[in-house]
Amino acid sequence: MLERLQNQFMIVKNIVNALPLQAHTEDVRQLDSSLNQILLEMSVFEANTASSDEMRDAIVKIRSAINQMRSRLDELQSAVAVQYRNHVGSGKESFEALSEEVQAKVNPAAFESKSLFHALVNMGDVLSLFNSNLLDKSAGLEQASRETKPSHPVHIASAPDYDRDPAPPTWSP
Repeated sequence: MLERLQNQFMIVKNIVNALPLQAHTEDVRQLDSSLNQILLEMSVFEANTASSDEMRDAIVKIRSAINQMRSRLDELQSAVAVQYRNHVGSGKESFEALSEEVQAKVNPAAFESKSLFHALVNMGDVLSLFNSNLLDKSAGLEQASRETKPSHPVHIASAPDYDRDPAPPTWSP
């Protein structure tokens, strides 16, 4: 499970690092910062001494960072889609009918916007999968903690059991 999470994390990190976002450098910087925060939180899973509570806290923080990234990603996708529409103009259908090689030659700016949009969509899909695997990990931790908790109360032999003592009389002699 941890290996799968790390692989998905690296896929997202590679996508962010490969984004040609000269006009959106602040967005890329924030995405990268969120990824670094996630990487820091993921170190809890590698520590053999981490408790279930520490792991659950890390999952909450990672999911929060993912939600922030999703929000930033949605804004970025909208901006890139507008750029693409501006570059293509009214010839969108004829442009999209061309092969990718021809698109890159005919209108490089539109082709870059289209490629960027698809990379952002791919990144969103991987983030969703990452989030889903975190939920599975959290459910596994919850299940393991339920299995280790006793189903009935534990009585300590040396402690007096006051539940069986009669109540003191309410009137005095």
